[in-house]
Order: sequence, then C-alpha cells, then structure tokens
Amino acid sequence: MEPYESPESTMKFLREHILGRGAFACVFGGTLNGIPVAVKRIQLHDLEAEIQAREENILKSMDHENVLKILHIEENEDFKFLVLELCEATLHDYIRRRYVGDMPPDPNALHQMASGLNYIHSKGFVHRNVKPENVLISAKGVLKIADFGFCKPFRKTSSFSMVIPRGNRIYCAPEFLQLESKTNEEKEKINNDKAIDIFSLGCLFFCYIKMGDHPFAKPGSPVNYTVTSNIVHGKKYLHLAMTRDHYAFEIIDGMTQAVPEDRWKLEMVIELLTPRLVKDKMNA
Repeated sequence: MEPYESPESTMKFLREHILGRGAFACVFGGTLNGIPVAVKRIQLHDLEAEIQAREENILKSMDHENVLKILHIEENEDFKFLVLELCEATLHDYIRRRYVGDMPPDPNALHQMASGLNYIHSKGFVHRNVKPENVLISAKGVLKIADFGFCKPFRKTSSFSMVIPRGNRIYCAPEFLQLESKTNEEKEKINNDKAIDIFSLGCLFFCYIKMGDHPFAKPGSPVNYTVTSNIVHGKKYLHLAMTRDHYAFEIIDGMTQAVPEDRWKLEMVIELLTPRLVKDKMNA
C-alpha cells in the first residue's frame, strides 16, 4: 500500500502501520522531515469541533519533558492530522508486560508522572483522564502524559460535557463517579478541581509499582467493576498490598484520600520523591 503523503508538508505515514485506535481517531507511525513521528488522524465529522480545537490548543501550549509534544498540525476535507512525538509504548503495555524496553527506576517514574501532571495544572488545565493508556514511554525511557481530549481549563465557567471518559472509571475519584447525583454547581466545581487528577495519579502510581494491582481492589482479586464501588465507599486495601514503610505508601495514601481537600498536592509529592530520585541516580 502506498504511504499517505501530505500535499502541505513532509508528513508521511503508512495506513497499515497502526500504533493505536480510539473512539474518534487512529494513530499511525510516520515521518516528518524524515524523523520518525506518530500521526494522530482524527475524522472531522466524528468529533465536535470544540473538542478537536481544545486538544489542539492544549497540545500547542505544552512544553515539558513529561508531557507529549505536538510537532505539526494540518487537515484536509476529511481529517485533521496531529503530528506528535513518537513513543515506544504506554504504561498499560508495560504493566501487561508487553513492553520490555528501557524504564526509569520506580521513584523516577513516579516523579516524572507527577512533574508532567503538575505542569499541566500549572498551565491552567485539569486532565480528567489519567490512566495507564495515557502515559507514554519514549525510546529513552522518559514518561510522557498524553491524550488531552477530555482536558479542560479550570477557574472558568464552562458548559463542557461532564461525562466520565469510557473505560476509565477505576481511576476516577469518588466525587467524579458520583457526578449524576450532584447539582450543576457541584458538578462544575468537581470538574474544575485538580484533586480529581491527583486521585487518579495516586491509583496509577500503585498500579505501576504493583504491575496491575489497584489500591481499591483486594490483593489477588481481579480489578473489575467492584473497584468503582470500593472507591465510592472508601474501601482501600493499600495496607494489604504494600508495607507501610514502603517509600510510596504514604504518598499514594495521601493522594487517594476520599475528601478532595485532604489529598496531597503534587508539589508535596514531588518534594518527597526528589531525594529518592537523587539516590537512584547516584546508584545508577
């Protein structure tokens, strides 16, 4: 099959070289100026223009080592193309043992994820879809937060849809899982709160360290629909799966508190992980 070649730039990709699929997009391996890249092709008629523009504008504004970088944007009559940094895999691939390439030491990995998310928050956005599939691994083992389709600005009133991203409920904060029972004012406050991302990242930290387990699932039990019920009812099993003297125990416990105001801020998480990061570098 002939590669798709852009009439506007040096972007090329093979339609059969699929890196991933989503509800509204497909990601291909390609090149830009001869450099390997990922090309996210979005069908214009499948996604609201507002959501397309949101992801595009957010990506353009991001410039951090631990946030996926956009390199080029173009479109034709049928598709929009976002040219992105090429990564090797996702954390989901790593956790499922489908990826065996370079990875940073665990404290470094947690530090990178916290730093990337903290940067996103510093730019005035709540990600709202933090999960293993949305953290990418570069060829050098650097972790990068990606997928900003559900991201929205905070501190602003918005009519943006408050639907929970599909397939992501086991990483949602309890207040986010209970949106339907809230007033419109409460819904807006929850969606504007960085604390929902912090809860998700705390669950992801545990999932990463324990290779697929979940802090709200009993050790040895499948991670399934019961997890969301446990999240809502505050049934956490962190102490059964991780010793209290583990360096990440207190961090994960603090990030996954039921009350949003009680959750640890990312600045504190980064501060506590930094000594571990230095130690690992010295021992490398």
